[in-house]
Amino acid sequence: MEVQSIGCIFCRKTLVEILLTIAKGIDKINDLVGRWVSSLTVIMVLVTVIIVVLRYGFSIGFIWMQESVRFMHGFVFLLCAAYTFLHNGHVRVDIFYANMSDRGKARVDIIGTVLFLIPVCLAILIYSYDYVLNSWRETEGSLEERGLHAVYLLKTCIWIFAGSMIAQGLSRIVHCVELLLDKGRVEGTEEREI
Repeated sequence: MEVQSIGCIFCRKTLVEILLTIAKGIDKINDLVGRWVSSLTVIMVLVTVIIVVLRYGFSIGFIWMQESVRFMHGFVFLLCAAYTFLHNGHVRVDIFYANMSDRGKARVDIIGTVLFLIPVCLAILIYSYDYVLNSWRETEGSLEERGLHAVYLLKTCIWIFAGSMIAQGLSRIVHCVELLLDKGRVEGTEEREI
């Protein structure tokens, strides 16, 4: 009985509605991860200040502190890329794009995502596979004795980066297709809830 009710829910929804629900879920996850990980920038600045004060004020240095800044820097760039893509924060050449209608922008976004973003991220996943896997097999750590011994975690972020960018790219495609299919939509009124 319960299986039928779940099936009926999917029968009532169109494919576009189902894909939009999934896309909104991807948007929420990437937004949450981006907001959380971006808070590392404040911590990174504080740790950098502490490193400078200790080094130049007291002639004390800790390798693990210096490496932690590099780790946080990597986490922020790799894990916030999809968040930045979600909020249109990546640099783009706006020679033609800025003057396009919303529908024109949607077409360009679909083409760019399909031809560039997804293939590049798939290549990153494929070519980093052995690199990350070997790092986990060896539980790769710092080359320094007193460094951070979790380099494999940082390298895993390469996979998370590529996967989250592909997911966000697919979400962007769904939102663009929705915009293109919406016949009654007025130009210039595109606002998405996250």
